[in-house]
Amino acid sequence: MVEFNLVLTAAIIDSVWDSSGLALAGCAYLAKTGPSYLPATVVGRHRQAILAASAVLSLSVLGFTKLAIMPTVNKLKAIEKKIIKGE
Repeated sequence: MVEFNLVLTAAIIDSVWDSSGLALAGCAYLAKTGPSYLPATVVGRHRQAILAASAVLSLSVLGFTKLAIMPTVNKLKAIEKKIIKGE
């Protein structure tokens, strides 16, 4: 059975997720509307708002994971330890 470091894996995922959210936030800040001679689509007109919403949703997943999912994961780990010990 292959063991891996869950703490290191979680730290890497958190840093990648943070950087992707910050990259989306940077894109939202720098986004400009397209030139007037191009066809105006919904995405073209609201490019900055769409990127900002993507950044917010991307960063909010981390909070949701820590608040809602991690307690369940910790309970499952405790159950696994009991099973391994044979209690």
